[in-house]
Amino acid sequence: MDMENPIDGLKSQILEAALPDIVFDGWHAGLINDAAVNSGVSVSDAHLAFPKGLDDLLDYYFITGDQQMMAWLNEAPFPEKIRQRVTQAVRTRVEVDAEHKEVFRRAIAALSLPSRASLALRINYRTVDAIWRWAGDTSTDYNFYTKRAILTGVLASTRLCWLGDDSEDCLDSWAFLDRRIDNVMSFEKTKAQVVKLGAKLSSSLEDCLKTLGNMRYGSAD
Repeated sequence: MDMENPIDGLKSQILEAALPDIVFDGWHAGLINDAAVNSGVSVSDAHLAFPKGLDDLLDYYFITGDQQMMAWLNEAPFPEKIRQRVTQAVRTRVEVDAEHKEVFRRAIAALSLPSRASLALRINYRTVDAIWRWAGDTSTDYNFYTKRAILTGVLASTRLCWLGDDSEDCLDSWAFLDRRIDNVMSFEKTKAQVVKLGAKLSSSLEDCLKTLGNMRYGSAD
């Protein structure tokens, strides 16, 4: 039987105690101390769990969200098409934060500070990488990076739309997501056509040079 890591238990306890505070005061400097007191955890143990302070707590908040996303995805039927998989995964990741929407809003604001730029990049990369791996992506060339960069934009814009969405069941957000995925698929189709055209042009150019070479040396005989 697997035993929970004591540090993970502390992290979960502190984050849970911090959520109500975040709604009103955001991710403030004294958040970990206050959450420790409210959860019955010693302040020293709280800082043992989050040695980098608020940045660690923010990171852990998004880690737990990614874990919840994967749990939900693994319980659902696996879509046949890659487009459906990516759409389902992005929607699932957004829906994970629905229970504590204001906490998520405050988290995005905290991550927008210039001092947390690298943390924000790391958090976003971890999420989109998890989505692509779940969706079955096995690319190792430049497509590995372009797919993750493009999906980062899709996820970020969908989240922003969702934060301001007051439509029933967030239907406007899911329609927006579908349109963004359409744009991505169109881009991928166009990119594939350009690559194919480039290969044809390269082949035609090579044939043309061979013909010119034959003509040159043929005329010299």
